[in-house]
Amino acid sequence: MPSTMTATQVFATAFDQIKKQWKGALIIVALGYCVELLIGLAVTPVSLLLGVFNGLSTVLWPLLPVAFVGFLALGYGVSVLLYALEIPLLRATGWLIDGRNPTLEEGWQHTTVHYKRYLLISAWQTLFHTLWGLLFIVPGIIKYYEYFVARLLTLDYQQLDYKQALKLSMQVTNGFKGRLFALSLLQMLVVLAGALLICTVVAPLAATALYMALKYYCTVIVYRDIRTVAIQRGQLPPLA
Repeated sequence: MPSTMTATQVFATAFDQIKKQWKGALIIVALGYCVELLIGLAVTPVSLLLGVFNGLSTVLWPLLPVAFVGFLALGYGVSVLLYALEIPLLRATGWLIDGRNPTLEEGWQHTTVHYKRYLLISAWQTLFHTLWGLLFIVPGIIKYYEYFVARLLTLDYQQLDYKQALKLSMQVTNGFKGRLFALSLLQMLVVLAGALLICTVVAPLAATALYMALKYYCTVIVYRDIRTVAIQRGQLPPLA
């Protein structure tokens, strides 16, 4: 197999990029927090209503299935929105790595043009993650990493539909799942280190922000490494 980056090399490269582009990385982190906050505010009324149904189900037991299905649907919807809204942030991260300075207007225009495709790929990817995770824990984790680059493939190869993107993701991540898992562990160590430094408020917050920045930068860097290998293998066409 062609030479590729190890998990620690991806992590170190991402960390160096964040240090060099800390202003852009801060904007990515701030937008990521805004996305999570807005989704949280939007689903709060629904969550409260389902909580009422759940409370009433102790008396009116027929409401229990309604509350259960409602909570599942709510969790699925939140996951789809988060996955979809992360895609333009991943695109912006790639621009920063390439030395570009994207504007918010440029990012907004990109999102409004492609939002339907992003919602579709996110909906199917989340559905498959959820179903595999519910059926089998270990195979669910494997499937998570098999579908890891599906969203990014739709950015570079816009002719792909969701079925093609998911199928190609399974093919190009062959041989990379162990590295992707190790990379996830390295990122989680950042959060753990911040949590252990509970003597100050700043350390956990800084660790969480760094984790979010690393999540975007590591994802783009490791995807580009996988893409390069896939092109050399003939699994993907060269980028135009």
